[in-house]
Amino acid sequence: MVEKCQGSTARLCSHVPGNSAQTTKSTQAKIAEFAGVSVSTVSYAFSGRRKIAPKTRQKVLDAAAQLGYSLPSSAYENRARKHIIAVSAPIHSYSSLNGYSAFFFETLSGIRASGSDLLLFASEADELERIARNDLADGVILLDVKRNDPRAFTAEHLSLPVVSIGVPVNVECKKVFSTDLDFKRAAEITIQHAAESGLMNILVLGDREQAYKDGSNYLFRFKKYLGRYALEFGIAVNFAYSPKKIMDIAEVLEAELTKFPETDALVINSAAEVVPIAFNYLSHRKGMKPLPMLSVGSYGNLPNQGCMIDEIPFEPHRAVSLAMRAISRQMNGDISMCGKSEMIEPRYLDRGTFKK
Repeated sequence: MVEKCQGSTARLCSHVPGNSAQTTKSTQAKIAEFAGVSVSTVSYAFSGRRKIAPKTRQKVLDAAAQLGYSLPSSAYENRARKHIIAVSAPIHSYSSLNGYSAFFFETLSGIRASGSDLLLFASEADELERIARNDLADGVILLDVKRNDPRAFTAEHLSLPVVSIGVPVNVECKKVFSTDLDFKRAAEITIQHAAESGLMNILVLGDREQAYKDGSNYLFRFKKYLGRYALEFGIAVNFAYSPKKIMDIAEVLEAELTKFPETDALVINSAAEVVPIAFNYLSHRKGMKPLPMLSVGSYGNLPNQGCMIDEIPFEPHRAVSLAMRAISRQMNGDISMCGKSEMIEPRYLDRGTFKK
C-alpha cells in the first residue's frame, strides 16, 4: 500500500489507518498509468508477491516518487537483494588522504562484515539516480557531506535506503538517516578546556578556504560554535586557513603568530596530515616556549605520528557503526530511523598539551 504525502516530494510516511481498498486501487492505477505498466505490476512491485524485472520495479518506484506517494516498508523489505552497498565519496581538491582512507576502509570493513560488497562512486553528479535507476545496490552511504548537499535532496525522491555520515544541515531530510561527531559539543569542550587552563587568545588553524566555501558541514559547525562559545567565556579567537601546499603550514603559522603575538594556544581543525607539520614547527621555534595545542577532528592516532598533543578525535568506526545499523534496518523494512540524526558525543584525549 502506498499513501499520499503532503507536498510534492515523495517521502516515507507511517501507514494511515483506515485507508480503503478502493483508495489503494485508485493510487495503484495512477502509478501504473504514469509508469506505463499494469496495475498488477504496481501491486507486485510493492508487495513482492511475484518476481518482476528489477528495471520494471524501479520504474514503478520512480513513478510513485514523482507523483508524491510514499513507499511502504515492504518496498525496501521485498526488493531483490544484490548484497551490494554503494558508497558515495566525492573527491575534492582539498580532500584529505588520511581522512578519505580512514572513512573508506572503516566503511569497507563494516559493509564486508554485513555480508555485502562495496560499490564506490567518487563524484556527486546524478550518481544516486543512476544507482537507483539501474538497481545497482541495496542502499547508499554518503560520505564527505556538505551543508546543502545535493545528494540529500536527491535521496528524498528515491526508493533506495540512504544514510549519511555527516549532517546536511540545510536540507530537510525525511528519508535520510545521518550521523556525525557532535562538533557543536566539540567546540564547547574546546572552549571549556581553554577557560579552565587560563588560555584567552586562541589561534585556530582551519582547513583550506575552498572547503568552507563549498559548505563542508563539520568544518562550518565547529567554526560557528567555537566562536559562539568563545564569546560567552570572553576568549579571543583568530582564524586562519590552511594553505593549498601543506609544506607552507610553517609559513602561515609564522605570519599569524607575528600578527597576533598575544596568542597563547593553537587549535587545529584541519586535515590530519597538517598536525605533524604544525607540531614540529612549534616545537622547534628558537627562544619560544611550546604553544599549547589541541587537534579537533583527527583520528585518535597522533602519537603514532610523533605528536603527543591533546585531541578530540573523529573516530570513523563509531560513525560507520551507526550508519551500518541504520542502513541494515532500512533494507529490512524498518523505516523508524528515517529522517533522524544521531550525534556522537566527543571524547577528549588529554595528553597535557592544551594548558599553560
